[in-house]
Amino acid sequence: MRQKVVYILVTLLIISLAAFSYFLYQKSDRYNLKYAQTVIKENAFNSSNVDWEKEFLISESILMSEKHENSFHNSLSHLLKSLKDNHSRIIPDKKTHKSNVKSFTDYYSKNETPVVVINNWSGTDVESAYLKIKENITKAVTSSRCGIIIDISKNYGGNVWPMANGISTLISEGVIGSFVDSNGKVQEIINSKGVINIRGMFSPFREDHSHVMYDKKVAVVTGRRTASSGEILSIFMRGQPNVKFFGEPTMGVPTSNRVFKLPNNVRFALTTAVTRDRNNVIYSKSISPDVVTKEPIQFSIEWINENCQ
Repeated sequence: MRQKVVYILVTLLIISLAAFSYFLYQKSDRYNLKYAQTVIKENAFNSSNVDWEKEFLISESILMSEKHENSFHNSLSHLLKSLKDNHSRIIPDKKTHKSNVKSFTDYYSKNETPVVVINNWSGTDVESAYLKIKENITKAVTSSRCGIIIDISKNYGGNVWPMANGISTLISEGVIGSFVDSNGKVQEIINSKGVINIRGMFSPFREDHSHVMYDKKVAVVTGRRTASSGEILSIFMRGQPNVKFFGEPTMGVPTSNRVFKLPNNVRFALTTAVTRDRNNVIYSKSISPDVVTKEPIQFSIEWINENCQ
């Protein structure tokens, strides 16, 4: 009996040691690099353009040769750069914080034309961000005589959904765009009663049954710092007859990123799809405005006031 108990205890100890060893392996750089290699190869939009056998070997050699605290990040960074999408990246390890919802959007009037500024935003207080944009849009819409200006020239990205839903009254209902992955899978983006979201996905924003689309002129200002979600926001408005774009070409990353978390808690954003507008035009590079100018606000005001009664 005693021998049997000892055998059971030894067996349990071996199992525990094996489990602990596997736990440590999961935290190891080598394991996490292998994990990342699989995720990137299976999900990246540009995956088919990469010689993975070659890039895997290079990333592993970086990991094994450098042997310092940044070696894992350097090897993972190499894999992401090999995609050449200019958008996939490692996400810095920072504590989650609430962004200042007052600083990323502003409202002012220029020559009696309302201007709403929407800069980049990311954070946890999604509803406050959405409500602040909606508040500024409401001010602009109610005080406008001929049209309004939306300035996203310094919007380099973040969470597109509070931005898009904040300006939903400026965007027509129905399908307004889509994300298309490397396999041709399409995720339609719709505006339904003022709620903009991927079709079939949960949205924290509430439908507005009194939602009415703004039908006066909307001038959208873009610039070289308009990037990522800022570019996608502009795509949602493309194809509308009352919208015109002014300023400079955008940065050129109007693609959809998905965040992945590795077992060692390192997170990275991976470009998994390109963006398509309501007319099925695909965007994956810099987007030029209708009117290229260094004075976009002035040209926007002149266009808005043309034939205005």
